[in-house]
Amino acid sequence: MRSLAMALKKTACLLSLVLFVHSPQAYGSGTGKIDPRAGVPAQQLQSDLGGLKIVEKKEAVSNKKLHYKIKIALPQLAGVDSARVEKFNQAVAKLAAAQTREFKKRVNEYLHDPLSDEVDKWKSASPPPPYRLIISYKVISADKDLISVLFPCYVDYHGPHGSPFTMSFNYDLNRNAPVSLVDLFTQNSGYLKVISNYSIKKLKKQGKGYFAEFGAVPEVENFHTWNIIPAGLKITFDACQVDEYAAGERVVIVPYSVLKRIIRPDGLLAQFAK
Repeated sequence: MRSLAMALKKTACLLSLVLFVHSPQAYGSGTGKIDPRAGVPAQQLQSDLGGLKIVEKKEAVSNKKLHYKIKIALPQLAGVDSARVEKFNQAVAKLAAAQTREFKKRVNEYLHDPLSDEVDKWKSASPPPPYRLIISYKVISADKDLISVLFPCYVDYHGPHGSPFTMSFNYDLNRNAPVSLVDLFTQNSGYLKVISNYSIKKLKKQGKGYFAEFGAVPEVENFHTWNIIPAGLKITFDACQVDEYAAGERVVIVPYSVLKRIIRPDGLLAQFAK
């Protein structure tokens, strides 16, 4: 039943994607859409980072042989605390490197697939534009204890259109280490079920959760993009995860009052659970 439900979701999502591509909205800017031409401007918060500051690192890579272009903008720490600066910057670079490797792998597979017509396209008189990967960022929260970053991304493998997706990065400056969602809650707390139940209820109430019963079920991969903000835990669902593709990303903020009983007393959310 589970596999059938997921198959139905994917079919409905594909149908909504096709309808979107042939609609006027597909070519407008659209609220909440990522513009692949310009990327997403880096946003930095002026906060007390304990003598540290956030700066931006940009990188652009082109490969004429494999026909791809990569544009990356990443947050970097700078300051006299070299241990924290180095570990934070390495962790961010590792996150971006994983996406870059996957992108290059996929491009290579497309160009060497004997059943694909990609090679013929590039030999034609009017070759297609290059494959593209864009990674940009927004600093959602930053203070002396934590830095929470959202990465709006965009990838184009020459499908009907490019695909926006998101990643998040949350860093504990006191422990000098990245934080996973599970690290925020007490052991055996059932935190995924709590977040899932609230998200599905909220999306349905707002009329924004066409696929919520599938894309927001209590599984780790469904909550891969989350950020810490004063109002609660901000969950970002990618386009077509819980709603039709044309709807774009969906966001749910889970209030700390909902999470209070399962928050780790020595974790990053403890300051919000008082």
